[in-house]
Amino acid sequence: MRKLLFSFACAACCLGAVAQPQTVAPPLEADALVRWGGDASALYQQGATLHFGGTRVARLAAPPLQMLVAADQVAALVPSSGKTTDVNLHVFAADGTPRYTATLPHQPDDHRPMVALHATGAATYGYAATTELVFLTADGTQLRNHRLFPEAPHELERSLRIAADPAGAFVAVAAMREAAHPEGRPGNVTLFVFDADGTLRWQQAVPEQSLGALAVSPDGRYLGLATYDAFAANGFLWQTRVFDLDGQQVLQAAEPAEALRFAADAILLTTKKQAVRYDLTTGTPVFRYRPPAGVQLVDAQLHPADGEALMLTGQYAFADGRFVLEQPALVSLDAAGAIRAEAVLNAPPSRSARLLALPDGVAAVLDAHAFTLPWTLRR
Repeated sequence: MRKLLFSFACAACCLGAVAQPQTVAPPLEADALVRWGGDASALYQQGATLHFGGTRVARLAAPPLQMLVAADQVAALVPSSGKTTDVNLHVFAADGTPRYTATLPHQPDDHRPMVALHATGAATYGYAATTELVFLTADGTQLRNHRLFPEAPHELERSLRIAADPAGAFVAVAAMREAAHPEGRPGNVTLFVFDADGTLRWQQAVPEQSLGALAVSPDGRYLGLATYDAFAANGFLWQTRVFDLDGQQVLQAAEPAEALRFAADAILLTTKKQAVRYDLTTGTPVFRYRPPAGVQLVDAQLHPADGEALMLTGQYAFADGRFVLEQPALVSLDAAGAIRAEAVLNAPPSRSARLLALPDGVAAVLDAHAFTLPWTLRR
């Protein structure tokens, strides 16, 4: 294994056969890099201001609570500027052209709405406390709404997740019928799949009580759902399932998953402590990666075709009233899980860190700085 050191100011010379990440510094004192596809299509967030490719600026009423990206659409979820506790969803084209603003009702004590942005600019949002689901058209008009569990009371301890098909054809929603408790009934979590117009395709209940991660594969062929039961008879129980678009289960694994990453016929189940790749054609595990002691797995991506993986790892420390990532590193694994190379990023402490999949590689984004590199560090 070859270990390299890179800084934000410059990258060390390429050693041997190991590829060199390209450092992309922000053109301004930005807080976060939201979207990256080259300088012309980069989107930076600086407080309550969005900078689109250096040519267009959008000023919001407040710093966004959440940023969403889907194909060539971008959205910002922003607190209302008045006395109301509602939130506004501002949707833009990738060049910063405003598309619409929708006001999402929000009660003071409730969790904020969960939102999925579609590739068309349409959006779906839902409320965990009421299991109400609302569909918006590409111009922000309310198209349809559903109450997933009409008989369920208002419940703050319930969870809900939404994930949109990258092509915009459907949306997946997973929700809890009631809060988890020792006497909870089986089948408390249900996965729903709706067409983009809000028409229900199918639904499938699973036995566990609580909801974890939900994801749609980049090609729209698979849905991944992680659930758990803290009150199972034999102790804490995790389950991760994968369904096809007809609702047929193609994988069930007794594995935890805080995030799900797909590639071709593979899925990567990740937590802070490990990443496990499964083959969806056989339902068997291919490899299991665990970072060194004291190091956490921050994010991971699978190559879209061959299943090679890149891991972003690091150590978290508490500084200035928040947790920051220190000593971030990129670890390249081949399709069988063997470590090919590692690049240690000599970066200042970062408040946010993630990997973005690019057409020809990956970008490791630390706050507003990016390191772009091919899928495998070794050429």
